[in-house]
Amino acid sequence: MRSLTTRLLAQSTGVSLALLLVVLAISLELTIRQTWDRAEKAISASEVSVQGAAEEALWQFNLQQADRLVEGLTNSPLIRTAILRDDSGEVIAKSQRSPMGEEWLSRSLLTGNRPGLDRVRAMVRSGSLPGEASQPVGNLELQADYAALHALVLDQFLKTFWTVALLGSFMMASIFVIALMTTARPLQRLADSIRAIGASYDPGAGMAAELVQRDDEIGQVARAFISTVKDLSHRTREAEDAQTKLRNILDGSLQAIVVHRDLNLLFANDAAARMFGYVDAGEMLEACDLRKTFPLNPDGSLEGFVDIAGREDLEEVHLLTRPRLRRDGSRFLAEIAARKIRWEGEWAVQVALIDVSARVRAEQELRDLATRDALTHLPNKSLFLEQLGFALRDARPGRLGILFVNVNRMKGFNDALGLAGGDELLRHIGERLRSQISGRALIAKFPGDKFAVLMPAIDDESEMIALAQRFDELLRARFTIAGQSVQATLSYGAAVWPFDGRNAEELTLAAERACGSANMRKARQVVFSDQSMNAEASRRYDIESQLAEALTTGGLDVHYQPKIRVDDGRIVGAEALIRWPTADGGFISPAEFIPVAESTGQIIDLGRFVVRRVCADQERLARDTGLMVPVAVNVSAIQFQNDDMLRTARQALEAHRLPPSALQFEVTESATMDQIDEVVPMLAALRTFGIRIAIDDFGTGYSSLSHLKRLPIDYLKLDRSFTRDVLGDDGRSIASAIVGLGHALGLTVIAEGVETDDEAAVLRHLGYDEFQGFRYARPMPIERYQAWILDQRAVGKA
Repeated sequence: MRSLTTRLLAQSTGVSLALLLVVLAISLELTIRQTWDRAEKAISASEVSVQGAAEEALWQFNLQQADRLVEGLTNSPLIRTAILRDDSGEVIAKSQRSPMGEEWLSRSLLTGNRPGLDRVRAMVRSGSLPGEASQPVGNLELQADYAALHALVLDQFLKTFWTVALLGSFMMASIFVIALMTTARPLQRLADSIRAIGASYDPGAGMAAELVQRDDEIGQVARAFISTVKDLSHRTREAEDAQTKLRNILDGSLQAIVVHRDLNLLFANDAAARMFGYVDAGEMLEACDLRKTFPLNPDGSLEGFVDIAGREDLEEVHLLTRPRLRRDGSRFLAEIAARKIRWEGEWAVQVALIDVSARVRAEQELRDLATRDALTHLPNKSLFLEQLGFALRDARPGRLGILFVNVNRMKGFNDALGLAGGDELLRHIGERLRSQISGRALIAKFPGDKFAVLMPAIDDESEMIALAQRFDELLRARFTIAGQSVQATLSYGAAVWPFDGRNAEELTLAAERACGSANMRKARQVVFSDQSMNAEASRRYDIESQLAEALTTGGLDVHYQPKIRVDDGRIVGAEALIRWPTADGGFISPAEFIPVAESTGQIIDLGRFVVRRVCADQERLARDTGLMVPVAVNVSAIQFQNDDMLRTARQALEAHRLPPSALQFEVTESATMDQIDEVVPMLAALRTFGIRIAIDDFGTGYSSLSHLKRLPIDYLKLDRSFTRDVLGDDGRSIASAIVGLGHALGLTVIAEGVETDDEAAVLRHLGYDEFQGFRYARPMPIERYQAWILDQRAVGKA
């Protein structure tokens, strides 16, 4: 309250001083004017009072009277000098109190109807005085005494000043007393009440109640203040609660949030601080340089989201992953979204970041699992065929070759060293072979004990022979495996495009067969597929013609291999496997005639045959056993090039009065990935109709998560090659990753090729849903399959 009294005193003093200055200015102006007016009037009065006497003295030429006249004028304190002149300018009389040099005041002396002074003089001399003349007889000149005038003005000013000063002091004291009585004391009491209210949070405490009840302005102020205090207190609590909640939400968010303007950091939450390596958000605000954290583009420009605050055509930006730098300089990948916001009255950029480094690594690991050999970390067969397909687009005839490599006596090494030792040997061999690969060449690990080298820019076949010789030189150095010294040898087969194959599969198969021929002959040189090319072509022609006849005469058959639910061992379905019997009681392998059927287009008729046969067998099974077990039919990639599959399935199901759930379709992973844009609509149509879809041989191709999520599927089938390797650490890791991925996508995961109890135990532990393999049942014709189902029903598993 002292400050308030001081302010009142200062304000009253200021007001009084201002009024005093105004009064002084006005008084000075009035005093000066009045003093000068009085001086002028006094001088004018002196002139008027002596004018008649001066005229008479001049008229009568009375010099004695003139002297007395001017001496009397200088006796006035305001007149310093007085001079009387005749009409010719001659001095008649003069009186002076101090040296001259100041401004003169003069007045013309006129006479009424008197002659001029010269004539008067002449008349006086002659003794005859004529009548009056109205001519000037002279001038009376007066000089003011300015020192006296100044003294008079100063005296009047001092008197006025002291009068006004006393009046101003009185006014200042009066104003202060009035303000103190009417404002300061009530406000002092109001301030005391405010402090009491602040201490007790009770608007009715202390003197506040008395002030609130007053009817004057102080009462109004008190009531308004109390109301404002209540409102502000309520709003402050609400604002603090909202701010606390918002801060808790932002700091508890897993998403990093920063706000910047021109890369000057304005806000950061704790998640951002953790993400970029700071202790907390406060430290990040002080120490973080966004120009280092958010690196510039290669051309030095800012990233697109940085300058959106200054753009009218862009409100927000959603980016893919971008690299970012932590405080220690380490990199991580972040998904970023940015939008323009108002921050403290100006545009700024809010950036939200999610660290996706772990997810990207997981996707890369999954891709590596699908495209890399788990043992040697070399590209696997799937990736090799993919790269070979790309290379064939730009290949020149005779300039692209494949060198196929087989490790001899690998079974003997496995028996001698154990499976782990055999795997270590293959790993070391792969490292040595890879050391000789350069340029655009690619080496891949094929299943088993085989390697393949893609050489897309050879001059002739001698380069392939030279590479094989370098491989032999490397393998002359023995390996030490499990304490044993091992010497390995290789067999080589080669194929050249387009002479040995028109596409990636044919060319690879030609090289593999040439390598097999070299292994059987124990040849130490490269065997080219040209030596068996004619026989192979003849074989393919025979298969093509015989397959056409078999489709016409019914020479094909369908066998069924059951699928077992892991939890309770009950049959949940079967896979239809096409069989081509021979006259000697054997079968032509599907691996031999399916590629021929695909290359000739016979696969379409083959697919129709299988679907129709399966539906007919399903009707028979339902009629004889009362059971309806879904059957999966394999569909080739060629069959996705037209919409015949849905029409064929619909007609066959309707013809045999079966529901769509009686059929399932299995498509290979490579077929779906290579033609995903064509496959997705057809699979969606089949699934909408009611046919469930499975991805077969999963893990042998390359499936990205984004592509896999697009597919309308129900099942994933682990490829049998991974099932065989599940007892090893790498195989178990792959199988675990695939089942986790399938379950994450809501799919049923099936392991095919289960042959032993150990494999089944590991896969059951990993969480697989269904099994298929020799461990439970081999493929069988419909009669045996029906009997097997009846046996399963007898023991409560069907």
